[in-house]
Amino acid sequence: MRTLTERLRRAATLGPRDWLLVAEAWIELARAGTLLRMNSARAVRGALEQKPHSGADEHDLPPQLLEMFLVAARFHIFRLNCLPKALALKRMLERRRFAPTLRIGARKEAGRLLGHAWVEIDDVPFNDAADIADRYPPFSISEAGLAIWTEK
Repeated sequence: MRTLTERLRRAATLGPRDWLLVAEAWIELARAGTLLRMNSARAVRGALEQKPHSGADEHDLPPQLLEMFLVAARFHIFRLNCLPKALALKRMLERRRFAPTLRIGARKEAGRLLGHAWVEIDDVPFNDAADIADRYPPFSISEAGLAIWTEK
């Protein structure tokens, strides 16, 4: 774990654009957490809707976006799990003209059902390990709008 001195040194190296990303992420995380507290089904249903791809490419993505997002999440006043983080990150990526996909998966472990949420761009996990879908098989949405989950 980093010491306070190391963290302060790292903070001193951040430029204005980095701090803007941290602030944007912090606000989006607060928004996502609030939406989930108010009406979680509506917040998730809205995030599961696919927005049309608008031609963004990796050059439009600030290389430090995920790092600054994680800084904001780590030092947020709310304790955040994976779902509000995924919702906030998806919104930040959409703002940059990407077409991210919210994935929610689950697995059974010791008789318990464990869930996890992450964001993908072009079917590649953006904020998680490459094998996350193998560890947490994602739900899919049927044409009737029902969630379908197949245990692996």
